[in-house]
Amino acid sequence: MSATEQAAPEQASAHGAPAKPKSKIMLMGIGGVVFGALGLGGYMMFFKGSAHQPPPQEKTATPVAAGEEKRAKAQVITLKPIVVNLRNSKGTRYLKVTVAMETTSKEAAEELGTLSPQISDLFVDKLSNVEITDVDNSAGRNRLKRELLSGINELLEKGSINTIYFTEFVIQ
Repeated sequence: MSATEQAAPEQASAHGAPAKPKSKIMLMGIGGVVFGALGLGGYMMFFKGSAHQPPPQEKTATPVAAGEEKRAKAQVITLKPIVVNLRNSKGTRYLKVTVAMETTSKEAAEELGTLSPQISDLFVDKLSNVEITDVDNSAGRNRLKRELLSGINELLEKGSINTIYFTEFVIQ
């Protein structure tokens, strides 16, 4: 026997067991880690939080802010489109407006229906006295809304209008 053949059996017997390739041990370790991670991931995915979640509590009524309560009960009434000639336009320029009014009062909403001729007259009177320079910007339109809101609220006896919306505003 040669010297190299005698050295190999001596290395194996020095550790007390036959030598195993390190790649098999490493492969088994990696496989164990992967299967353990998959098992843990599956457990967490299917049983996530079921043991740690508190029992459902009864919902108690939470106080609603005044603004939220008004929005929940708000009614919007839309008028028919109104077309008027603008002041100082010599009949060549006109304004077409569709208005929606918001109220939280059921009585005011019903009263608006009975006052439609008076409301239309108010709108025609206010809008026909408007010049194009008065309403060609947002500040002018907001001022016009305030004037109309004030005029409508003077007509109403049961409640009031909160807001006026221009849903159509065409200057021609």
